[in-house]
Amino acid sequence: NNTPGGGIFRFDGESKWIACGHLGDSAAVGGIVVYRNRLYASSLYRPAGFFRYDGDATWNELGSPQRPEELPGDTSHMRAEALTVYNGWLYASSYDSGRVFRFDGESWFDCGQLADNTQTYAFATLAGRLYVGTWPSGRVYRFEQPHQWTDVGRLGEELEVMGMIVHNGRLIGGT
Repeated sequence: NNTPGGGIFRFDGESKWIACGHLGDSAAVGGIVVYRNRLYASSLYRPAGFFRYDGDATWNELGSPQRPEELPGDTSHMRAEALTVYNGWLYASSYDSGRVFRFDGESWFDCGQLADNTQTYAFATLAGRLYVGTWPSGRVYRFEQPHQWTDVGRLGEELEVMGMIVHNGRLIGGT
């Protein structure tokens, strides 16, 4: 797609979509989630951005997760990609590290590195447990507590777990 995106639209009937604003300078939307009855969205590409919808066409930038000091590179913010709500917290995967971050409505908390992965992509909740898909290992990890993740296996010989969902009581992963 050669045309930048970053817009949010609301479906209003059988074929009508209403523009609800744009995520700052973002070229694409990474994730959208409802948390504490508010709508949040993340940018997929640079610049990193995490936004809350405040009505009409207003999206307020709240600040993305900060790059942990132990990671090489600049001190810029990390891109929050996939978003989910689990046990009362908003969680974000990271396009810039193999980490998951937790948001409490005001600030971010680093929930840790998932082995040697450099990107986390997708979330799903199965039987009350949170799972996340990764790259480049193609593995799925189960969240135990901050900084404690259990490797639950690799999807064949794949390198990237891009989407996950629970269907008929089974965790399904797409690569």
